[in-house]
Amino acid sequence: MKLSNIILNILIAISLVGMIAASGCNAPPSNAATEKKGSSDDKRVDNSLIFKSLETAIEEYEITSISVVRIDDMVKDDPTRERQVTQEVLEELTKVEELKLVEVDSKDIDDFFKQKGIDPGRGLNTDSSINLASFLDVDAIIYGTIESEDVDVNLKMYSAKDGGILFSQTLKSLKLPLMNKGLTFEIPEGLLDTIPE
Repeated sequence: MKLSNIILNILIAISLVGMIAASGCNAPPSNAATEKKGSSDDKRVDNSLIFKSLETAIEEYEITSISVVRIDDMVKDDPTRERQVTQEVLEELTKVEELKLVEVDSKDIDDFFKQKGIDPGRGLNTDSSINLASFLDVDAIIYGTIESEDVDVNLKMYSAKDGGILFSQTLKSLKLPLMNKGLTFEIPEGLLDTIPE
């Protein structure tokens, strides 16, 4: 077997593994399940509408600077899911023209909450919203909670002026990026033996 054929076979194998990993290793749902519950693509469309509503609220309230202060996982207390959801929300916010995103270190937020005696799991009250927005020097803050195993995420945008809630909606079954969970694959027996030294 020629070296070029071997390399081609290896590249095909790697591509197949990549496609399997990108699909989440799940078989597509049967038509019956899709008809009853709707496909995950339907849920994705709903979330894009929610993000569009968030963008509209940002424009309507003339928000020029914002910070995603925290996404708390109320189900698993999973920092990885919290970071992934935060990243997804930040990615959507980058699409809003002329919006300054203020990123903040989670330790600074933890210290702020501890100093002010705030339990964010219960949501933010008017005073804590105003104080936090002032601390970050932004027009609004976003705080969210992951409410289910399916990654339903309740997002709230609070005003820096009066601490009121300017936006509150729940993203349904938010798709998170595939994380490397030790995905492995087997190289067919003898394939490596055919590579010339």
